[in-house]
Amino acid sequence: MRKMTISLSPGAIGVKATQEQAIEFAHYYGYEAVEPSGETLAGLSGSQIRDLAAKVQAQRLVWGSAGLTVEYRKDFGTFEAGMAKFPVVAKALAAAGVKRVSTWIMPGHEELTYTQKMKMHVERLRAIATICKDNGQRLGLEYVGPKTLWTSRRFPFLHTMAECKDLF
Repeated sequence: MRKMTISLSPGAIGVKATQEQAIEFAHYYGYEAVEPSGETLAGLSGSQIRDLAAKVQAQRLVWGSAGLTVEYRKDFGTFEAGMAKFPVVAKALAAAGVKRVSTWIMPGHEELTYTQKMKMHVERLRAIATICKDNGQRLGLEYVGPKTLWTSRRFPFLHTMAECKDLF
């Protein structure tokens, strides 16, 4: 048995779909998993969340990884606003049975040095990971590694697995 599934993430391929449509598309097109929308789930009642989770199971799908709803890369106010809402999102994801949340790390910055950006990422991602853990979820991180991207910024940042591991 494989340890990974083929998951439909509609936004990643330019498809606009509601959560219910994404579940239907995933089933119809032969995917094994579907990306959950934390913001959508957070806006539903407990019974509506259970109904969606049952629909995923009925379609012989599993939940993929939810995209992180906290914008941690920007200014502190934006981060704090996202963190204020995130416990509700994480709780809704947990109620649906979602076990994974993920985000990406940009490999450079125009203003923050490597050390400044590392400090910011450690503090913010640790706070996010704690909320995930408290809700039975794991936080997955994707480093963006193309040299053309990290060399195009004034201050290069994480772009290898070894560097990404340094965050924790």
